[in-house]
Order: sequence, then structure tokens, then C-alpha cells
Amino acid sequence: MANQLNAPLTIGPQADLGQAAGLAFSSTLIDFLSAERRHNMAMSVPDDLPGRTAAPTTIPVQVGSPLSVFALGTYAALDRTTQNRAAGSIGNTYGADFGGVTAGLMYQATPNLVLGAAFNYLSTSVDLRGTTNARIDLDSFQGAGFASLSFPNFFADAAFTYGGNDYRVDRPGVLNDRLSAAPGGDTFTASARVGYLFEFGTFKAGPVGEVAYANVHVNAYRESGDPLLTLGVRSQNLEGLTAGGGVQIRTALPAFGGLLSPFLNLTAQHDFLDGVRTVGSFQTYAPALLIRTQAGRVGDGVYGRVAGGFDVDLGNALSGVVAGSTSFARSGGDDHVVSAGLRYRF
Repeated sequence: MANQLNAPLTIGPQADLGQAAGLAFSSTLIDFLSAERRHNMAMSVPDDLPGRTAAPTTIPVQVGSPLSVFALGTYAALDRTTQNRAAGSIGNTYGADFGGVTAGLMYQATPNLVLGAAFNYLSTSVDLRGTTNARIDLDSFQGAGFASLSFPNFFADAAFTYGGNDYRVDRPGVLNDRLSAAPGGDTFTASARVGYLFEFGTFKAGPVGEVAYANVHVNAYRESGDPLLTLGVRSQNLEGLTAGGGVQIRTALPAFGGLLSPFLNLTAQHDFLDGVRTVGSFQTYAPALLIRTQAGRVGDGVYGRVAGGFDVDLGNALSGVVAGSTSFARSGGDDHVVSAGLRYRF
């Protein structure tokens, strides 16, 4: 009886994990573009002529090939805690660690505009301890297109990602039997960051705003195993929309015979679509009796996010990049992502 009552608790985390994988990819790209800001603008030379009295301006000049490639190792973590409300508890308590790789191509379309495409693979295995004692494995394969507009003071970055998710759900039955399923799904995200920085000596600082949207779909499926215990689950859809604003600080320092260019963002954010949803399931021997399970996270407050990173010249058109972000004081648990790798300019 306990097995049947707790079985629906394995459903909600599936869409949450798909959303986390998509947002980790888009966050990796947006933070990477912020870390590489100075490399995404062409060099400038003065356009004043001899004998002119007007103050000189600058003309961007493209040096070398407009193509570059990058590869990043990516780690992401997701913490979820059950939220208690007057009407009852929502969600599960669990943690997920993602590992994978991000790689892409960048093209300097104009002196101030970079266009690019990227591929990402992330995987995780989550043990749902407690009453379910279930396990969810996820492999996520995603592609993206992105753009970065960079001027000395103004910048705007945007990334769009889409990919497929392969889940494997496994939970115990009775007498050492196992119940399992392998549903598929997909994730789409759109994210952007924009800001204007004022100069304060060797530092730049100013307001920054960002937004992230995610749409996740998990296909309907039926478990295999003991027919008296297996579940059928209807398709799931999860939408999320987060926006916020704050401040960015950045500078450039000499290091290793080149430049080290760090940045730091501190923003306040709010989830305008909190993701609370009702998922339908049924015992496969009684498909007409629908079980409705409430899942998701109530986004009823403002929380913080810190993002930062740096790039450093390594010589021979090669640069190293480290970037990441983490939320804090977020109801229902926080998320974290960090990436590190190399960029090579031809």
C-alpha cells in the first residue's frame, strides 16, 4: 500500500530536472559571454587627422580571423526542499549534481556583434530517498544560438537553447521486483542580460537586468514491472519565467603577461511563473481512476543571485575562462552552475 501511495512522488522531479538542465546551459552561455566581454569587441584606433582640432574619436578595426571556438567543462547543482503550505506540502526534498561539457563556435559579425552556436551535454542521477527510494537518471542533449552586442559602456547578450531529455525512472516493487520507465522530453529556454556600465578609474560599474524563460515537456509513459503496482503517467508541461535586476562591476588587470578581466553581478530576482502544476497518473490496472499530484515550487518572494567570472590571456590567441552563478535565499531550494575552459581565436 505504501508503495502505491508514494509512487506519484517520483513524477514531479522529472520536469524540474529537465528545466534545471536547460537553464544551466543558458546560464553557462550568458556568463561565458560576460566573462569574454573584452574579446567580443574589435580593437579601436583614433580617426583624427593631422591638424584637426576636434577631439579624436575611434574606429573599430578587426584584427585576424573573425572565427573562434571554445570548450567548457560544466557543473551544475540543484537543491530542492519540500514547501509546507496551509493546503499541504508541495514538492520533494532531493539534490541533483549535473556534469557535462559545452562547446561552440563564435563569429565576429561586426566590430561590436558576436554571433555563435553551441552544443551541450549534461547528465545526472538522483536518488529520491525516504518513502519512495526511487532513482531518476537524466541525459540531456542541447543546442543553442546566441548573440553578444558589446560597446565600451553598453552590452546586451541573448541565448536560445533547445534539446532533448532522456529519462530513466526506477523504483522498488515488492519481493526484489523493480518498476521502471524511460520517458523522453524536451526543453526550450530563452535568456538575456543587458547593462550599462559607468567608468570609475580602472573599474566599470552600472545597472544590469536579466530574464530567463524555460518550457519543459515530458512525454506520457507507463512503467514496466508488476502490473499490480505499475503507474501510467500523463504528459507533463512546466513553464518558468524569472526576471531581475542589480549591479555589475568589472575591471581589467595585468596578469601572466596579458590581461585578467573579472566581473561580478549581484541581482535580486523573482519567479513570475512558479511552476506549480498538477500531474495526472493512474494505476495501469485501473486507468479510469486518475491520481492528481501537485508538484513544483511556489515562487512567492524575491531572492538573490550572484554571478561572476573572468577570462585571462594565455598567449597564442588562447584565453582561459571561468564563470558561474548561484542563487541564494530562494524558497524551495537554490541552484548553482560553474564552467571552466578555453577559447581559441583563429
